Amino acid sequence: MVCASGGIRGGLDVARALALGARMGGLAQPVLRAQREGGEQGALEVLSRVVDGVRAAVFLAGCKRPTDLAQAPRVITGELKEWMAQLSAR
Repeated sequence: MVCASGGIRGGLDVARALALGARMGGLAQPVLRAQREGGEQGALEVLSRVVDGVRAAVFLAGCKRPTDLAQAPRVITGELKEWMAQLSAR
């Protein structure tokens, strides 16, 4: 099972990770910063936006569940495309 973390800042980043095969995404920095600046309510607001971002990505991709993103059509370009090509050539 793959858990994506590090550099994830919001719901769209989580959705991207799910689309690339991760089973879950973790993020700490945005939540901890929000908690420091706005207390528990600030952290809850950030987490709510993360959930909303994943829901929006799932809807816009025509999926029913976040796990369905792994099977959704996607366009991969740039450095990630080159990296994936190197992996598949092995």
